[in-house]
Amino acid sequence: MTDSPPPASPEPAPIRCGCRRHAITLLSCARCGAPICPDCSRVAPIGMFCRACASNAKGRLYEVSPQIFLLATVVGLAAAIFGGWIVLSIRLGILYNLVVAFAYGTGIGEIVLRMTGRKRGLKMEILAGALPVVGMLVAKGVIFLFASTVTEVNVAALLLNPVAICVYGVAAFGGVNRVRFL
Repeated sequence: MTDSPPPASPEPAPIRCGCRRHAITLLSCARCGAPICPDCSRVAPIGMFCRACASNAKGRLYEVSPQIFLLATVVGLAAAIFGGWIVLSIRLGILYNLVVAFAYGTGIGEIVLRMTGRKRGLKMEILAGALPVVGMLVAKGVIFLFASTVTEVNVAALLLNPVAICVYGVAAFGGVNRVRFL
C-alpha cells in the first residue's frame, strides 16, 4: 500500500479591494469588514480602516429611517403607557418606586433599541428618555379620568410632587442609559 498525498483543497476565490484598481488583498477594514488594499487603507489604533470608516462620517449605526423611527415611537409609546400604568399602580415606598422606575425606563429603552435594529445616537437617546415620561404622564391622566375624586388641586399636587418628578427623571435616565451604554 502506498500512501497517497491528501487531495488538495480548492483555493478560495481571491478577494478584491473596492478601490479603483480592484487589487487582490487579504486585508479587511477593522470596523466594517470591507476588503481593502494597502494603498487605500488608513492606519487606526485598532487596525486598518477603509476610507469611508476613516473619514469619521456617521456610520450606519446612527442612521435610522423615518419609517423605523415612527414604528419604534408607536410601539415604544404603547409599551410606555402600559408600563407607566403598572409603575404608577405600585405603591411600595420611595426607594422601591425609584428602582422600579429605573427598570421601567431600561425596558422601554430596550424596546426602542430592538425596534430600530440596535441603532444609537442622539435621536434614539431622546426617544428612549422621553417615552417613559410621556407614558407615565398619559397613564396618570387615564388613572385620573377613572378616579372618582379629582380636583384641580389634587391633579396639580400629584403632577408637581417632588417624588413623582424624581420617578420621571429616574425612568428617563434608565431609558437613555440603555441606549447609550449597550
